[in-house]
Amino acid sequence: MFVTEMVVDNPALWSLKQRAPIEVGSFTIDSAHSAGYGVGYLTNLVQPRLGMTTHFSLDMELLGEAVAEVRTHY
Repeated sequence: MFVTEMVVDNPALWSLKQRAPIEVGSFTIDSAHSAGYGVGYLTNLVQPRLGMTTHFSLDMELLGEAVAEVRTHY
């Protein structure tokens, strides 16, 4: 099992959803979270039987983007 946290790598969208300035969104994503692209890359390296993300709110508006980011590499 491979478990990691994840955030959608879109500062403008994150800022809009969180009602925060885009600079805060960019800093938060770049310094404190794993983008979906990275999660897909790492999952592809590890090749687990089960991969999971945590610290990701179930937001139907972001779910498609999140899956697309992971599937870029996995």
